[in-house]
Amino acid sequence: MPHKKSLIALLFLFALTPLLFASDAPVTPRTVSVQIDSRPDLAEVWIDGKFIGSTHLSYRLAPGEHKIELVRPRYTTWSRTLTVMPELPTHVAALLQESNEKPCQ
Repeated sequence: MPHKKSLIALLFLFALTPLLFASDAPVTPRTVSVQIDSRPDLAEVWIDGKFIGSTHLSYRLAPGEHKIELVRPRYTTWSRTLTVMPELPTHVAALLQESNEKPCQ
């Protein structure tokens, strides 16, 4: 009978082990590779309002929606909402349109 109580206690502890060691911290999603290109190249890349660099650009983003803007003088700003899927590398190719605005003289 004492062995039966020990066995029950051991099984109970074994069943609760995952709960005892589980972390309360949320799981951080893995970032995904995103390639950003433009024609013409060397456009500024802004992601979620933050300057990241210039095209041709390789960057990593968390899955979810992100606002991407490509800015280049004498061209209309290119803006899109990009949905990044988990574990799915993404390629963005933007064709910038020349602006009709005249530069300052």
